[in-house]
Amino acid sequence: ACTTSFRQRPVASNAAVRSGASRSASIGHHRWLLHAFFPTTIDAKRSGGIRYTASYVGPERIEKVVALPPTTAAGWSANGRWLALCTPVPSSGPEQDLHQAQVIHVDGDQFSEPVQVGDCTAFDWAPVSQQLLVRSRSAWRLVDLSTLVPRQIPIAGELAALLDWSPTGRRLLARSVDIPRRLRILDTSESYLRVQSWDFHAHASNWCLWSPDDALVCVVDDPTGSRLEIRFASPTTPRSHVADGRVVSLAWVTPRKLVYELENTGVYTFEAGTATQLFTPGDRQGLDYYRPSPRGGWLLDTASGHLRLWDLNAAPRSVEVSGVSGQLLDPRWSQNGEHAVVSVQHPLYRSRASEVWLLADAAKDPQLGRIASAQPGMALSAWFSPGSQWVIVSQESAVVPLAQDSSSAQRGTPPGQTTAVHVASRTKVALPLGLGDWANDDSAFVAVDRERGLMVFRVTAAAFAPPERVRALEPGRASILWQPAPP
Repeated sequence: ACTTSFRQRPVASNAAVRSGASRSASIGHHRWLLHAFFPTTIDAKRSGGIRYTASYVGPERIEKVVALPPTTAAGWSANGRWLALCTPVPSSGPEQDLHQAQVIHVDGDQFSEPVQVGDCTAFDWAPVSQQLLVRSRSAWRLVDLSTLVPRQIPIAGELAALLDWSPTGRRLLARSVDIPRRLRILDTSESYLRVQSWDFHAHASNWCLWSPDDALVCVVDDPTGSRLEIRFASPTTPRSHVADGRVVSLAWVTPRKLVYELENTGVYTFEAGTATQLFTPGDRQGLDYYRPSPRGGWLLDTASGHLRLWDLNAAPRSVEVSGVSGQLLDPRWSQNGEHAVVSVQHPLYRSRASEVWLLADAAKDPQLGRIASAQPGMALSAWFSPGSQWVIVSQESAVVPLAQDSSSAQRGTPPGQTTAVHVASRTKVALPLGLGDWANDDSAFVAVDRERGLMVFRVTAAAFAPPERVRALEPGRASILWQPAPP
């Protein structure tokens, strides 16, 4: 999909504080789908924009099609009621290359006339509100669409890059242009923007993460190790914590509790000034062997060679889930924090998987079962659909041959395949190879089929309706943007 944001993502995921996925599919839901093909080679001197087509996907057929103006960036608001575009100005010359930000209000199957909100080079929507952060070269401003006439608030001082919104959309974290190690925190809750500066002096900040209630933690490194700097937390939380080593991963697991990993040492929780070690990693490191739940409160780890669930809502306690053991890797949670998958390391290719196991109802009544095994010469990878109802399992050749090497074909290696496994019923549905994208409530799936073109599959419960071709394939790369369901 087209990249609409200029933010720099943190090293560790902040998914624990932001999940827009619905808990169940919206049966019969109508949804706009933006789709386009654009060339892989782009003129560096001037961008002519991508011509999106908006298709209104109903429960049985595509009911309406709208052509959108050329744009260099497109993006939906979190509630799906606004569409922002950054469109080239036709009269500007190559040396100017001006762009205009436009917002379109979406009400059911109706698009309003575009409203111009000034120059743009990039933009980013707030995670929950109707606020749009717009950048025009070095100038930044906030556009508030909650009023009848959009209100624009300029941001004083030059910012280098947006790092992240807080989960409530009340605050913005950005880097300063003048001092690279200075962070700026912008409060967007008032009629004007209050800006705070946060300096790290000679030390380097690796990444920062917001908690669900807008507390902010940053990892700051110096020659002796790392420390955690914390702002906007409860009075019982210290503003600084010196770790006994270098922090290599970090996440919030409750609004007041952090989990972090120290290099070659172990994984710890930190709350109210106290650090508690959970387990040691052995010769492993990073999120490939443990993962906090995106909904918070739970952690899944495979450091011991067994699957363990940690309840971190109060005093940490762990429960071992029997049924699978050995070299386990890549635990992943569903977006709703209810289910998880874990892979068994391939006996020949250590970074790949030979089996995928589903842990359903992980935080309530864990049920473990194998849902995929690799065929000879193949390897697996797995992830959840955004609505958490399906596990997507991809099976591909374990070794990618050189262009001139046809030995894999001579050995009869089967072709790759992608399968969707329904979490509740274990129903398996074959999906087309190639680019695919789910609606955020799992009510529909779109894929680029090499032979049939751009196809939409409507999903009801554990069944896929026969696909409908949206358009034929065109040269270039496909860009797909589903309208989000209201959170």
